[in-house]
Amino acid sequence: MFIKLKILFKSKLVLINFFVSEWLWKLRLNLIIFFIGKKNNLGKALNGLKTKGYYVFHGYFSNSEVEQIKKNCHDQLNSIPSNYLSKYNNDDYIENLEIKENNISIERMSGSIKLKRINDTGNYLKKISQNFFLLILSFIQQCKIAKRGLLIFSLTHDGSFKNNKVPGSASNKDNLAGRMHFDTYYHSLKAYVALEDITQENGPFAYLEGSSTDQLLNKNYLCSARVNRNLKSDIETPHEISENFINNYKDKIFYGNQKKGDLVIMDTKGIHFASSLKKGQRELLWFYY
Repeated sequence: MFIKLKILFKSKLVLINFFVSEWLWKLRLNLIIFFIGKKNNLGKALNGLKTKGYYVFHGYFSNSEVEQIKKNCHDQLNSIPSNYLSKYNNDDYIENLEIKENNISIERMSGSIKLKRINDTGNYLKKISQNFFLLILSFIQQCKIAKRGLLIFSLTHDGSFKNNKVPGSASNKDNLAGRMHFDTYYHSLKAYVALEDITQENGPFAYLEGSSTDQLLNKNYLCSARVNRNLKSDIETPHEISENFINNYKDKIFYGNQKKGDLVIMDTKGIHFASSLKKGQRELLWFYY
């Protein structure tokens, strides 16, 4: 009897917390936008997060900054000891393989790799992870102080990127984060900087505009919150969304066809996916808060 009451109490708490958090997020953003306006960079970003779930800063990073970021990321890629990957085939999926010498972990499949936690690999990337503007946005978005973002370098190619650490090709195949999903059931922040010009052929990041406040997703969000609290869920994988859901957003899909140095900021509660790469390569540096 006591266990049942405890579960009931936790369930009610999850429900109340979800809707109160949503109300407080809207109130917080509305008040700040009201006081600072929509013409400055912070106001523009907050208004974009509130109305669309994302915002794009064109040319946020200079060409020289992007080249320095790429150099640091490629240095980390090339320095992965070969013995970690030698036992895997090109098409094998590798999930969160720890590279102790580099203090990073990797996720890899054919023609695609992610280097995780690279903010700890050197002073330059550490400085990038402490970007003040993104830290301010993150604080407003989730009302939580972060000292830095977690950086993830993502590279996907069609076989033209010649490096034995990223063999194979991702062309017209399923890729990492290719399914429609949301990251969190609450409003949080992540961003990426384009390290190359990205076109539709390169399989850009895609985001369903306005989905971060779509009440049709509340069941999935609540089920995800229940899973997070070790409660039973009616949906086995609540963060993954049916492909049919995209029909509600036929004319409201944002594709990140960005220029080198553009910064894309987004609400992790919105529905997004990596579209299929057809040609060339896609290199991004992700910031997670």
